[in-house]
Amino acid sequence: MKISSTNIYLFGSIISAFSSFVSAGNAASSDTLVNVLTDNNFDDFIKNHDLALVKFYAPWCGHCKSLAPEFDSASLLLKQNNITLGKIDCTESKVVCDKYKIQGYPTLFVFNKGENLEYKGNRKSDGIVSYMIKQSQPALSEVTSANFDDFSKSDRVVVISHYKKDSPEQKVFEDLSSTLRDDFVFGYTYDDELASSKLGKDKPSITVFKSFAEPEVYSGKFEENQITKFLNLAAVEVLAEISGENYNQFMKSGLPLGFLFYEGQEMKDKLHSKLLEASSKFRDNFHYVFIDAAKYGDMAKSMDLKPKWPAFAFQNQNTRLKHLMPQDQEINAENLEKFSKGVVDGSIPPTIKSEPVPKENPGPVMNVVANSFEQIVMDVSKDVLIEFYAPWCGHCKKLEPTYNKLGKLSAKFPSIVIAKMDATENDIPVDSEKFAIQGFPTIMFVSAKTNEVTEYSGDRSIASLIAFIEKHSSEKVEYNYSEEKKDSDAEEEAPVEADEDELEAEADKESGRDEL
Repeated sequence: MKISSTNIYLFGSIISAFSSFVSAGNAASSDTLVNVLTDNNFDDFIKNHDLALVKFYAPWCGHCKSLAPEFDSASLLLKQNNITLGKIDCTESKVVCDKYKIQGYPTLFVFNKGENLEYKGNRKSDGIVSYMIKQSQPALSEVTSANFDDFSKSDRVVVISHYKKDSPEQKVFEDLSSTLRDDFVFGYTYDDELASSKLGKDKPSITVFKSFAEPEVYSGKFEENQITKFLNLAAVEVLAEISGENYNQFMKSGLPLGFLFYEGQEMKDKLHSKLLEASSKFRDNFHYVFIDAAKYGDMAKSMDLKPKWPAFAFQNQNTRLKHLMPQDQEINAENLEKFSKGVVDGSIPPTIKSEPVPKENPGPVMNVVANSFEQIVMDVSKDVLIEFYAPWCGHCKKLEPTYNKLGKLSAKFPSIVIAKMDATENDIPVDSEKFAIQGFPTIMFVSAKTNEVTEYSGDRSIASLIAFIEKHSSEKVEYNYSEEKKDSDAEEEAPVEADEDELEAEADKESGRDEL
C-alpha cells in the first residue's frame, strides 16, 4: 500500500487568475499557470526554474484527467511563492519521457536545481501546495522571536525544537527533519527566552503546533524513532473525517481505527460535541474517525454493520480484527468510553464474522471460513497455501482456473493443502499482523510445525506458484511440471497490484497511475 500526507493545509485564499504568463512554456488558459512542455523546451524550462513540479501524462489517462483541475489550481496558488508547475504529454514528447523512464501516468517529478525527485504528496490542490512549499524551504529553519508567530502557523503541523547548540539532540533533530521533511515543517531555536514563553519549558524540548488543535509538547526520550511515532500520532485530528484523501495519514501510526458512521451533517455535529472528550482519552490506542455512511455504506456492510446510523466499530486495518459496538446501544460519551476501555483491556472480544462451515468440499481447493481457519490453516501437520479473495475482484476471477489446477496437481501430496477464503465474508480469527491483507487476491504460505507465514509476491502463473510451494514446503515435494505444460497451460503474467476495499482503493486513487 502507498503512504501520503494529509491534505488539509492553511495557505490563504487563491490569488486572482493571470491572463498570461511568460516562461519557458505557455500556460494553457487564465484558469491555470501550468506551463506546457515539449521535447523542444523542457531542458530550458528546468534550467530557468530552480524549483518546479512537472506532470508527465497522457491525454487518455483517467488519473491524469482527475488530477488536472487540482494541478491547475495549485499552479495559481504557488505563483506567489515563485514555484512553477509544468506538464508534458508523453504521447507527443517521447524523448523526454524516455529519458526519465516514465512507467505510468501521471508521474510527478520535483525538479530542485536540476535534480529530479519523485513527488510523494497527495494529489489535491492544497496538498500539492503544501508539499511544494516544503520543498522550497530548508528541511530545518531557525525560529526567532521575530518570525515565531508566522512560522508556527505556516502549515497544518509545525514542529519546533529548543536545544543547546552542537548538542546530541541537535543531531537527532536534524536527522529527523531531513527524513520527515515531506510530512512536516521543522524549526529550531537556541533562544531560551523565546522557549520559556512559547515552547516547552525544559531543554531540550519539542513542541507541535497544529492548525486544528492546541500545541502539544513531546515528553518522551529524544530518539528519532520515538519522536516519529509521536509526530505521526500528533498530526492526526481526533474525530476527523476520513476519506481516500487522508486515509494513509491515519495508517502511518499503525493504530486501529474507530469508525463512526453517520448520516448527514446535523448528526455528525451532534456526535462530535458529545464524543470529543471521550475519544481524546484513548488517542494513544485508537484513531476515532467520522465516516460518511452514504458514501461508504458498503464498507459498513462488509464490517457486518446493519444500515442503521449512527454506528460504531473498531477495526485493525492490518489484521482486520474488529469490535462492533451493539447497534441497539446509544452512542454517547459514557458508552463509547466503556466500549473503548473493554477493547483495550480485552474484556470485549473481537467480533468474528464467518460463513457457515462447509459440510463437504467437492472441489480441488479447500474452502476455509473464519470458524474453520485455525483448524485448517493453522494445522501444524500441513503446509497450507491460502488465497484471500473477494467475489467482486477481477484479478481473483482471472486467477481461479489456475488456482483450481494447482489444487488438482497438489492433491497427490498429503502434506500440502491448497485453500481459499472469501475475506469479505470471513474475518481472520488470528490476532497476528502476519496475515495483513492489503488487497485481493493475497496469497500466503503457512508452514507446517512453525506456522510461519510467507506472502507470495510472484506472478500468477501456475509455474511460479508451484516453484513457490516447492521452495517453502517443509517436506520435499516435486510437481514435475513439464516445460511443455508451462508453455501451454500457464499464462505468464507480470505481478499486478491487488484490488482493495473502497476506502483503500480511493486512497490509492489519489496517488494512482494508469500503466503505459
